[in-house]
Amino acid sequence: MSSSSVGTFVFISVRSLRNGARLRLRRLKESRYLVGLLVALAYFGIVFSPSRGRRRAARQVLGTLPPAFLDVQLLGFALFLFAAFCLAWAFLWRPPALSLTEGEVQFLFPAPLRRRAILHFSLLRPQLRLLFTAAVFTYFGRGSRSGQGLVFLFAGSWIVLTAIQFHLQAMAFWKAGLEERGRGVRPAVAAGLLLAAAAGLGAAVAWVWSGTAAVSDAGAAMTAQGLTGTWERLEPWRSEPFPAILLFPFRLLLAPAFAHGGRGFLLALPGALALVALNYVWAAAASVSFEEATLNAAQDRARRRVARGAGRPESLPSRARRSVVPFPLRAPGPPEMAIVWKNFLAAGRFRLSSAAGFLVLLPAAAFAAPFLAARGGPEWMGAVRVSGIVVPAVAGMLALSIPLGARYDLRRDLACADVLKLWPLDPVRLAAAEMAVPLAMTLAVLVSGLAAGLATRAGAILAGASRVDGVPLPLLASAGAAVVLASPAFVAAVLVLQNAATLAFPAWFPPGEQRTAGLEASGVRMLAFFATFLALSVAAIPALLLGGLVVWAGKGPLGLLVWPVAALSASVPVWAEVWGGLHLLGALFRRFDPAVDLGP
Repeated sequence: MSSSSVGTFVFISVRSLRNGARLRLRRLKESRYLVGLLVALAYFGIVFSPSRGRRRAARQVLGTLPPAFLDVQLLGFALFLFAAFCLAWAFLWRPPALSLTEGEVQFLFPAPLRRRAILHFSLLRPQLRLLFTAAVFTYFGRGSRSGQGLVFLFAGSWIVLTAIQFHLQAMAFWKAGLEERGRGVRPAVAAGLLLAAAAGLGAAVAWVWSGTAAVSDAGAAMTAQGLTGTWERLEPWRSEPFPAILLFPFRLLLAPAFAHGGRGFLLALPGALALVALNYVWAAAASVSFEEATLNAAQDRARRRVARGAGRPESLPSRARRSVVPFPLRAPGPPEMAIVWKNFLAAGRFRLSSAAGFLVLLPAAAFAAPFLAARGGPEWMGAVRVSGIVVPAVAGMLALSIPLGARYDLRRDLACADVLKLWPLDPVRLAAAEMAVPLAMTLAVLVSGLAAGLATRAGAILAGASRVDGVPLPLLASAGAAVVLASPAFVAAVLVLQNAATLAFPAWFPPGEQRTAGLEASGVRMLAFFATFLALSVAAIPALLLGGLVVWAGKGPLGLLVWPVAALSASVPVWAEVWGGLHLLGALFRRFDPAVDLGP
């Protein structure tokens, strides 16, 4: 690049960083962003800065790992990169667009700059973002490392991320060049890449399977000496053709991040930097036309950003999907059903009958899978244990996040409050109808996850196991029924609290689908979460007292049935609080003034 080009690109980068910083600082003049920044800093300071005693204890535990553990990590990450490499080359086909914004495209393309200089700028500009990503990865993946080990991990992470960025851009250019070589070239190359990726992944699976069998035959004590001995006995397996040839470039790229010392880091650095340079030269030497694809990609990102800010879908559904509705909406009937129907459409175009069939088929399939797997040998029990725990756990985490993130209620529709105010509908009934869809989504996920986990364990017991993980099936069924009976009330309470916050403080928690990025905006969302958790904890006190009283009085005569009965009893005061919260929402909606509360 010429000196004038470098000056232009430095000017753009510096100005972009300065304007971004000025925008963030200007936000802090608003009290919600200032408080949000303080909350976010306090949260990250508490969570990610453990005390000296906890840090010392963690190092004592992690310090017992053998030095060869870095080699295990290196091999594992190399295998992961190889699998990602195969999948990307087989399935990732994208236009040869540069990572430029619409403004940069409009400014740089008509400028008297060589297209090669613009390409170099596009490749090098993301390095600041990659350095920040490498720092975050180093913080969370540091383990027991300190001092120079952290430096090695940071530098190695940045090298890996940079190589991946250059390689993906070069791959996009190479695949786009296939279009210029003839109509039948791309399908033939795509078929070849798919076969090569399948062969590579098959070789990886076979190699991992042979290593697992070797470890099972030799055994491994869960001590530093035992793990070291097992790793040494696997030396022939680690020297097989697959890791020696196919994993070689990935191990070479990852070597600086997992170096044992300064000498090892210096020896590994030239090979990794050579791979980065090769990928950079490959990407920079591209001769395909990227101008039109870059402009289209920048315009598409801008259009999606505007659509998100206005609360509209980023893209229209297909013509076939537009005819799909959750259920037929008939003229006679309660008007609240029109709101429920609309929110189901906003959540996704699907039929409720299909969703109900899925809830029936999921536990049936989970019930049949372990029973059939039992015919293949005893190794199925590990899969049953894992699936019986992981599936309900994931369903529980989703059930916690949906009421907070699925804004298919007043938090979304309040942006059109001037229209809602004209509807001849009682505000209390309006609020109840608005919260029906996120409530139904949460319960569907929770019930299907619990049913799948319970059915998996039931199938295991019928297949021959008397119990799984030492927990009787009746106790699991009783606990699952208790969760299903108690969760609707608590989910409804969370939805009431979230909608009340938007109605009462629209300046702090603005309605609509627009999301502001940044640490200060994350702090505002953390504040809402903490306030919801605190209010829900206070609201749960009567429920816990009543449920505890039922358990104390009915544990003897009811047996395991006491838990569903206690859960149902505990939900009664929560439902009473939800009823009062709906009336509070109605009162807040009556006094809500769109001209004042929503601003200009």
